Amino acid sequence: MKQAAERKRLTDELRAIRNEDVELISPDEIVQEAMEEMELSITRFNNPNQIVLDPSDPVEAVLIKMVELNRRKRADYASDGDPFSNFRRTAERMAKKYPGFSPLDAVEFNIDQKEERLIALHENGRVPSNESVTDTYFDRAVYSAIAVALSMEES
Repeated sequence: MKQAAERKRLTDELRAIRNEDVELISPDEIVQEAMEEMELSITRFNNPNQIVLDPSDPVEAVLIKMVELNRRKRADYASDGDPFSNFRRTAERMAKKYPGFSPLDAVEFNIDQKEERLIALHENGRVPSNESVTDTYFDRAVYSAIAVALSMEES
């Protein structure tokens, strides 16, 4: 609606410059348009179907970081248009050795690798030399979200 209003305003200014017929808008119409825009904004903000995460909430801040991590990694791993393409390709290769290996199995394998890393660090009392334990938690959480999304797509 903002773009349409801006386009109309610019068109009106251009008409005035060209001395063409200019449609005059009464102050009441201006107020009405402004109120409609505010109402639309309030509706968008209060839309129960739209979830806005609060970065000051500790759990929601983690969810925001998960989304950011997923988007960065997807840019490296997934083909455009298919967020699960890397898991599908991995499943195709693995199915040659292990018939029935699915994209969801590929995701589960990645979750297992992250879990095994945490276990090894704990059992050996090691301090991570590459990625932090928190990074591993994030990876595991994102893979879990991918598993849910993929299983929802498959059902």
